[in-house]
Amino acid sequence: MVVMGLVGQVRAQYVPPQIYEALEANGVDMITGKLLASVPGPSIGPAGAGGLATLVYVQPPTGQGAGDTWGGMISVASGSVGTSVVGTVFTVDINNFVDTVTLSSGNTATGTGVFAVGLKGGILTQSQSGAVWTYVRPDGAVATFANPTNPATVLPLLSTLVFPSGEIYGYNWTVHLKSSVVDYFRLNSVSTNRGYQLKYRYGSTFPSNPISVQAINNAIDYCAVDATPCSGLTEAWPTLNETWTQNATVVTHTMTDLLGHQTSVVTSGSSTTTLTKPSGQTVTYLSDASGITSVSNGVGTWSYTRDAGCSNVCVRVVDPMSHIRQLGNNLGGIQTPSIA
Repeated sequence: MVVMGLVGQVRAQYVPPQIYEALEANGVDMITGKLLASVPGPSIGPAGAGGLATLVYVQPPTGQGAGDTWGGMISVASGSVGTSVVGTVFTVDINNFVDTVTLSSGNTATGTGVFAVGLKGGILTQSQSGAVWTYVRPDGAVATFANPTNPATVLPLLSTLVFPSGEIYGYNWTVHLKSSVVDYFRLNSVSTNRGYQLKYRYGSTFPSNPISVQAINNAIDYCAVDATPCSGLTEAWPTLNETWTQNATVVTHTMTDLLGHQTSVVTSGSSTTTLTKPSGQTVTYLSDASGITSVSNGVGTWSYTRDAGCSNVCVRVVDPMSHIRQLGNNLGGIQTPSIA
C-alpha cells in the first residue's frame, strides 16, 4: 500500500489594503470640508429596500443651523450655471453627497457630453438646451437636475435619482420669485416608487427652512407630492417638529421628535456652531470659508487645516492625542491617506 503524504504550501499572510473613508469620525468630509454630523429624524419603510430615513445635518458655515438629508442642486463658484467656460468649478450636491467638477479643456460647449470627472469620481453632463443636467455617481446612481425657470439665473434643482436596483426617488420643489428674481425655494416632498414619502412644512419667519418633516406610507395614506400640507391622514406618522429663532447673528434651530427628545443647533455668525444633543452633550464646531477648522466635544479638540492649492497634502487633522492624519493628492490626483 502506498501512502500519499500531503504537501503543505506556506504562503505569506494576505493583508488587505486599508479602507479609507473621506468622512472621518467627527462627521467632517475631509475632501470638501463640509460637516455631516447628523441628528436622526423620521423614517418609513424597510432600510435599504425602498424605505426613506431622514437625518438632519449640522451645516456650518451656512448660518442657517442645519439642513437634512434630502434635496440637491448644482452650483458654480463664479459665473452663471449655464456657463461653458473652461476652468469653471461646479459643485454637485445630492442628498449631502458633494462632488466638485471642473470644466476641462476640450469640453467648452454645452450639450457636447462630459464636462469632467469629479473629485469623487462622478461624471457631469448637460443637455443641449442647458436646462437639464445629469450626474452619474460612482455607485451607478443617476441624478437628474432641472431648471425650474430661467436656466441662466436659477440653480438646477435635483429632480430624480435612479439607482441600479430600479429604485427611484422623486423630488418636488416650489420656487418663490420676487420681482422676477428667485427669492427662495422649498423642497415640498421626496417620494419613492416603492410607495413612501417625506413631506415638508414651512413657516413664515424662515420661509425656506422646514418647521416639520413627516414620513408617510402612501399605501395607507395618499398625499400628493405637491400638497402643502397633507390632509385627511388616518395615522400619526413619524414626525420631527422644528422651530427657528434669531437674535442678531445668532440662529437657534430646535428639533423635537414625537417622544419629546430635543436637539438644538445654535449658529453664531458664520464661524461657530454648537450642537446640544438630547443627552445634554455639547459639541462645538468652528469653521471658515474652507470648511471645518476644529471640533470640540468637551473632552478633546480636533483641528483641521487645508491647502487650497493641494500640491501635496490637502487636509491635515490633529486629534486630542496629537496624532496626525493627512490626505494628499500627490499620486496623479488620487487621494492617498497617510497617518503620522
